[in-house]
Amino acid sequence: MMVASRKQQKKIFVSQPTLSRSIKNLETKLKVDLFERSTRKLILTDAGILVYQ
Repeated sequence: MMVASRKQQKKIFVSQPTLSRSIKNLETKLKVDLFERSTRKLILTDAGILVYQ
C-alpha cells in the first residue's frame, strides 16, 4: 500500500514537517518502521499495515 504524504497532509491539515515528526515519534515508541521511504514515495511496511488497520 502506498501513501502520499502530501495527500495525507492536506486531509489532516498539518504541515509536512509536523506529519513527518509525528510519524517518526510513533515509530520510535513502537520500535518498528511503519514506512519504507524513498525520495518520491512512502510504502507501508507490514507493521505499518497492522497499525493502519
